[in-house]
Amino acid sequence: MIDQIAALNSLRKDLPDAIGWTTMGPYLYHAPAEMVSGETRYTCTQIALYNESDSTLADVKLLYRGNFEFVPLITYSRHEAAVKWEHNAADKELVLKQVPPNEEVDISIYNPRDFEVVQVLVNGRKITDFMTRRALAKAYPTPLRWRIAFPVLGILVLGALSYTSWRTYSMVKSNMDYERDYSLLSTVPNGFSGCHPYVFDNPPNDSSEKQLERLLKQQNQWMDFILAMNKVSLPEELHLKDRVVLCKSIEKS
Repeated sequence: MIDQIAALNSLRKDLPDAIGWTTMGPYLYHAPAEMVSGETRYTCTQIALYNESDSTLADVKLLYRGNFEFVPLITYSRHEAAVKWEHNAADKELVLKQVPPNEEVDISIYNPRDFEVVQVLVNGRKITDFMTRRALAKAYPTPLRWRIAFPVLGILVLGALSYTSWRTYSMVKSNMDYERDYSLLSTVPNGFSGCHPYVFDNPPNDSSEKQLERLLKQQNQWMDFILAMNKVSLPEELHLKDRVVLCKSIEKS
């Protein structure tokens, strides 16, 4: 148990930081009429950077392609302070000087022109998709009711699939057994008026051996017919067959 706990702790330490980013847009919006004359329209691309780690990020670089028309608007989502950043137009980089722990930075790019974020670097290392998924999972955790509902729903679905598979197997097996019994009984010669042939399963290494012995004793009066139906000469040979055709007396009404 101690070794397993130590292994889990080691695994947690090896996980990358929960740092990620997403982008949305560009989308079109109209400027308020009180601010501008005429119908003025703009496009905007939104970028969100998530630092869901316990460390302050320094010199986060957003590398992009394309261009944009106006100065970007960059704000913290939680911290009421100005974001320190700079624009390196020559290298097409937006550099955030500091991103505090458990903070989100919102970046608005106005009138983008073929603008696209290529990658985001932290300490010279690329933020991967896995890191982004971890960051989003921490930033927007699944409600408790859904975390409970999903496993329960999975169990119900698995149970339904198992039941359906079992029912399908039972129906197929029943049909196969019926066809096999019908095929075997179709080769049985005509018997006596008081005997109704049926098939008895006698698989090897099974407890049905004792039951077969008891049935043969009960149906001894039909023994000659039973031997003929099974195409054997001696009663002992019936015990070697996996499926034995026996004879059930027909009760007279």
